[in-house]
Amino acid sequence: MRLHLRFSLSALACAASVWAQPSDSAKAPPPVIPSPAVVSPPPAPPAPAMIAMPVESKARKPRKEAVALELGANGFASPLGFTASYYLTPRVTVDYGAAIGITGFRPGIRLRHNFNDHRLAPFMGLGFKYGFGYGNKTAELKDTDTKSKFLYTAKRSPFLDFCLGLDYQARGGFFLLGTLGWSQLMRDQNWEQVQGFPISEKEKDFLNNMLGSGPSLSVALGYAF
Repeated sequence: MRLHLRFSLSALACAASVWAQPSDSAKAPPPVIPSPAVVSPPPAPPAPAMIAMPVESKARKPRKEAVALELGANGFASPLGFTASYYLTPRVTVDYGAAIGITGFRPGIRLRHNFNDHRLAPFMGLGFKYGFGYGNKTAELKDTDTKSKFLYTAKRSPFLDFCLGLDYQARGGFFLLGTLGWSQLMRDQNWEQVQGFPISEKEKDFLNNMLGSGPSLSVALGYAF
């Protein structure tokens, strides 16, 4: 009886020990599958910086004075003379000029109004010039109709000038002035025949056109400062 009881207890103990042992599947933990790595995209390159290109201004650099050499026909200081300009404002200018022409030494003054303050500015002007004549000095001409020679002299000659033109000033100071207009003699006749046979009407018209009123054209080149 005792032997049977021992055998039964031993069998129960052995069965309990086997039952209590974990199985192989319980011993090994399930494999851990790593999640795929998240790869971030590379950062976008920075946008190129916008470089602001300087815009060249049309406005002229403030300059108060200019001097120039003028060449032209019946102009302010023509046929060849000098001019000096003083800018009261960027749009209002006073010109002074002097030349020696067919009416003698001839100084003048002119007021101009620029229509804008750009480097290239259209303008209109009104001026006065005065030829002092040649006094007792005479010049000889030949009448194309009568073929006879005669002597004449240029007398004092006041002129009133009206002109339209362009005034240009470069950044460095280069100065250009071009005009087109009309020069009006402010007396009936500014010449006198002093010797020779009476001249023809054709010759008189020639002298009046040469010494008197008529269109004017001039170009002046210089420097503004």
